[in-house]
Amino acid sequence: MTCYRPLPSAAAGGATASSGADATSYWTPERRAAAKATPLPGLSAREIQRVIKKSTASSRLGRLSTPPTAPANKAATRGDSKAGAAVNKARPWGKAGKQPALTTGRLFYRLPDGSGHTCSASVIHASNKNILWTAGHCVHPGGGGDGKFYDPDYMTFAPDDDGGRAPHGLWEAAYINTTKGWADDGDFAQDVAAVEVRPQSDRNIQEFAGSQGYHFGYGQDFSNVTFLGYPAAGNGRSFPGDQLTYCRDNTEDASGWWWDERLQMVCDMGQGSSDGPWIDDLNGDGLGYLVGAMSHVYGPDPNDPDNAWTDPHGFSSNHGDGAINVYKDVANH
Repeated sequence: MTCYRPLPSAAAGGATASSGADATSYWTPERRAAAKATPLPGLSAREIQRVIKKSTASSRLGRLSTPPTAPANKAATRGDSKAGAAVNKARPWGKAGKQPALTTGRLFYRLPDGSGHTCSASVIHASNKNILWTAGHCVHPGGGGDGKFYDPDYMTFAPDDDGGRAPHGLWEAAYINTTKGWADDGDFAQDVAAVEVRPQSDRNIQEFAGSQGYHFGYGQDFSNVTFLGYPAAGNGRSFPGDQLTYCRDNTEDASGWWWDERLQMVCDMGQGSSDGPWIDDLNGDGLGYLVGAMSHVYGPDPNDPDNAWTDPHGFSSNHGDGAINVYKDVANH
């Protein structure tokens, strides 16, 4: 019998919320307003080289893809693609209540010290109809293994949040997971995660909000990708932190090294935009395919509104084997 060592990108052990959790009651409007936008990691040149050296171009799992879905209430599906020229200076989306805003929202979570934080996240298509896509650093600090997951009992999602009002309620986390590369070693080439949420009033979030599709294992080069997020700061700029904002640009491989599978695009969204979805082929109904998600930038402090970045690009972790393993684990949980 031949034994294979687990892939470094395989899903980590995961964390399950207790059945008696009440994250909705915990995340009062006051706590949500006080939650700090998660700092976007800014990697030094040395750290970037470490990420590149740890990356691998080999893919054992091939491609995985599923189309997006509209909400069960088709009257609410009409959205906007805002198709047009590149937008490298982030702008307000301004289309609350419609796609893709309806599938995008803020993920609230609590650190072990009790402080509240918030990231961006997106509803992704899954057979269990209750999955969010986000960044590994929004559910786990990176390094230290399975025991370091942020407590899912204090994690909840506000879809289509606009000005902190959570117009469609809060959806509590039931199960979270990330890659072994992120959980064990803080590998930014594998900074992806998925969150299963509980149905609300016996309705799945995918039925309510619809879902974005995904293209995992499709490489790094895409045209007119829309990046959505809730930034509080960026490349020498301040943002509200509770307003959906977007950029649009082509994506490409992150460096000249052929084994570096990260994606990059030019955009100035920083703190709070962590795992803002990068959506390819956004159609007139505001639905498309997740191909990446905001992970990190190259610079000393990307969260200081008075500080210009060293490089204007935002970087997404590889959405290949690691993304596939995490997605399958959480979707089949």
